[in-house]
Amino acid sequence: MKYKCTECGAGLSTHKVVLLVGEHDKKRSLFVFDARPGKYDFVVVDDIEVKPGSMWEFYCPVCWANLTTSYNKRLAKLEAVDEEGSRKVVFSKVAGEQSTFVLGGEELEAHGRDSLAYIDKKDE
Repeated sequence: MKYKCTECGAGLSTHKVVLLVGEHDKKRSLFVFDARPGKYDFVVVDDIEVKPGSMWEFYCPVCWANLTTSYNKRLAKLEAVDEEGSRKVVFSKVAGEQSTFVLGGEELEAHGRDSLAYIDKKDE
């Protein structure tokens, strides 16, 4: 699966990792995420502490678009493309929260122990 920015269409991944810019409390760094839905390992390029419960803004490193969804400020979005076509991937911006959704057509794959908290939940 390859990931793209939903705004500019730039490629944001290799086969194993996704690269995004993260920002919290005026601190900004490059984040390297595991590209597999449901895997929550990541590396922060700078020595910035990522405290559990802190909410991060994620940006495309090419066009600087904010990747926050329009329907919930705690979630960010990317486009995923593979042999099955194009799908939307939505993930939590809250550090330590494990919640990822893969949406394609009328199908929804939910990954992570915290994903059920977002189903049918209104924006906070």
